[in-house]
Amino acid sequence: MNFNNFFKEKKILITGASKGLGWVCAKTFESWGSKLVITGRSLDKLIKLQNSFTKPNEHLAFSADLLNLSEIHSLVDRSNEFLGEVNIIIHTAGGGYGFRDPLLSWEQFEKLHRINLGSAAEINRLMIPHMLKKKKEV
Repeated sequence: MNFNNFFKEKKILITGASKGLGWVCAKTFESWGSKLVITGRSLDKLIKLQNSFTKPNEHLAFSADLLNLSEIHSLVDRSNEFLGEVNIIIHTAGGGYGFRDPLLSWEQFEKLHRINLGSAAEINRLMIPHMLKKKKEV
């Protein structure tokens, strides 16, 4: 399958794009011609990623802490404003947050649950109904 044609001009939100898998996804989808909103906690790393794109001004870097509900809502609003619509959401935010002890405290476990599952669920809850409505209109 020629992914270049399939993802050309798709509008994609990528969480956790400031490093790791999110960074790789962003580089790949940008090379295939997608328009991106990239988000992570480190604006400096997001700007570095955006500046590495072929057409950096066609993409938006948005710094957000996805443990903060108001920042999730701001991300969704800004993504919809910038892209007009979102075709694809890629959740790569999360990980272990640097916790090394295999026996996590209640607070650590709750934090990991909120970033790895809760933030993705909230973004989906806010964005997918609009995506489905757009799909029915086509």
